[in-house]
Amino acid sequence: LTQVESRINAVIISNLKEEKLEEFSNLLDKDISDEEMQKFCSENIPNLPELIASELLVFRNSYLS
Repeated sequence: LTQVESRINAVIISNLKEEKLEEFSNLLDKDISDEEMQKFCSENIPNLPELIASELLVFRNSYLS
């Protein structure tokens, strides 16, 4: 679970525009809800569901190999 979480976080970070990275970092430092974090990510990474699904498939394939 920790590896999956790390990979998803890496996908989020690598797909955020540079000017949004600081804002994202500030949100991580605050105690915001999961819903608020998901909203921020969805608003700033339009194809986020597809990116996460793709990363989960890559993880599954590497895990099962």
